[in-house]
Amino acid sequence: MSESQEKASARPGPSRKVVVLEDSFRVTEMTLPPGGEVRPHRHTWMTDVFYGLAGELLLKVEGQEAFRLACGASAEVRPGLLHGARNVGADEGRFLLVQHGGRYDFVEPSEDMAE
Repeated sequence: MSESQEKASARPGPSRKVVVLEDSFRVTEMTLPPGGEVRPHRHTWMTDVFYGLAGELLLKVEGQEAFRLACGASAEVRPGLLHGARNVGADEGRFLLVQHGGRYDFVEPSEDMAE
């Protein structure tokens, strides 16, 4: 494991509150402490839509420039794209995550694909 991977694995993850849960649709309110992150991953079938509620998150999506997600901002991530988020603010970051379009999975990259 590289030094950057070790640092990333030491960051706290999100807390989750599922608001809606259906077969191919779910809405989750997620909270990240300062420095916390959602590890890089991809979904085979689902689209993720992020909607900022509080704080400031840095959203990284494969093939795109990093995007700062603040309160009221939104971003969409299509299936198959590697993506992750990190709270870059001094305060707690909260966002709604709307997932739709298929069965849920969380596929982490193999070590040779990791950033």
